[in-house]
Amino acid sequence: MKKALLLFLTCTAAYLLKAQPEITTIAAGLNAPIGIELDADGNLWVAESGTGQTDGSVSIIRPDGSVEKFVEGLPSAMSPEGEVSGPERVQSLGDGMVAVLVGPTPDTLERTILIFAVEDYAPGAPLSREDARSVIYVGKTVLKTLPDSNPYSLVFDGCDMYIADAGANAIVRRIGLTGELRIFAQFPPIPNPLPFGPPFSDAVPTRIVKNPDGGFYVSQLTGFPFVTGASKIWSVDEAGTVAPYDTNYSLVTDLAISPEDGGLLALQFASFDISQTPPFLFNSAMITHTHPDGTRDTLVTGFGPSAGMAVTDDGVIYVTSLFFGTVLKIDNLTGIWDPNAPGKSGAVNAWPNPAHDTVNLGFELEKSTALEAEIYDIQGRLLARRSFGKLASGPNTVELELKGIANNQAYQQLVLVRLKGDGVDFQQKVLVR
Repeated sequence: MKKALLLFLTCTAAYLLKAQPEITTIAAGLNAPIGIELDADGNLWVAESGTGQTDGSVSIIRPDGSVEKFVEGLPSAMSPEGEVSGPERVQSLGDGMVAVLVGPTPDTLERTILIFAVEDYAPGAPLSREDARSVIYVGKTVLKTLPDSNPYSLVFDGCDMYIADAGANAIVRRIGLTGELRIFAQFPPIPNPLPFGPPFSDAVPTRIVKNPDGGFYVSQLTGFPFVTGASKIWSVDEAGTVAPYDTNYSLVTDLAISPEDGGLLALQFASFDISQTPPFLFNSAMITHTHPDGTRDTLVTGFGPSAGMAVTDDGVIYVTSLFFGTVLKIDNLTGIWDPNAPGKSGAVNAWPNPAHDTVNLGFELEKSTALEAEIYDIQGRLLARRSFGKLASGPNTVELELKGIANNQAYQQLVLVRLKGDGVDFQQKVLVR
């Protein structure tokens, strides 16, 4: 028993030293960076909301690390609550054109999509708002029928543009042949189970991406009070019908198709705790990977708050850090634990995950056995041991207590749960808040 445990700890620690995710800062000094886009030449395009002084902008981070201002002087304003709104995403339209999506401000170009031509730009000579080749006034149309508008991201299907409007809680379709804007799909409000805040919160769709099988996936932030686990990934079909695709997320701001298996990578902005100042907790953003079979892994946490994500074909991820004004590179995302380490990974389903005081574990036993759980941190240190007594053969569900596991300084902690018994050695990763 002791030999097996020492072998497990040695293998786990060695793997962690070699293969845990690496987070490095590649750019700093940006003004409230939100959306980030990777082009075919390896350049990163970053939308900066600015400081509220009509100083919204878009910057280009070259592969050598140099930073150039592509366009400046875009709308940027501060609300009475101290929130800055301005450029929120920059996205490539192909054929040398880029779109900048602008949020609500008192500016005449608020709630718009500005189209710029890359050929109009020369390094050291940033473009201005007057250089926009065209402007799509999303808000002017949406506000005729809905109370708010905030065009946040877009995707093309054929010649039509589909816009995730975070203010309208809707997808807006722009007909390519005519330029007409129509409400294509709407998302329902979310019941608020907490004793404070409104009875319902807004859906707040954020990133829209194409589903390779047809239709779209749309991520969801949710509105105040930002209930943990209330965010979803939605499926939207070609007729505009919305349906939950994946659930139990929190504050999802960006979404991408995994280059590994076609699953979904989701960026969760941060954890929210109204008792803290600021309430969006530092170093609490996370990226998860939902595989095509529905299983979900937490790839990395311990950064942010982060609103934007870009993914390379070989799995390197870039994220914006909103409050610190930086762009981070995250690589070596091969997992937290060695899949060849002792224990059968994937034999246990864990929910909810992330978890708080308890997590449910579902698994199947070939024969009746006494079972215990061992909980390890990512350094391979044993944190706790729980006993479940003798369980029957067949499907089983147990509740594992996690109180006292999370590190209060880090607000959350990724742990490895090992279930052990006669002929049983299962493992599962759980994020503890």
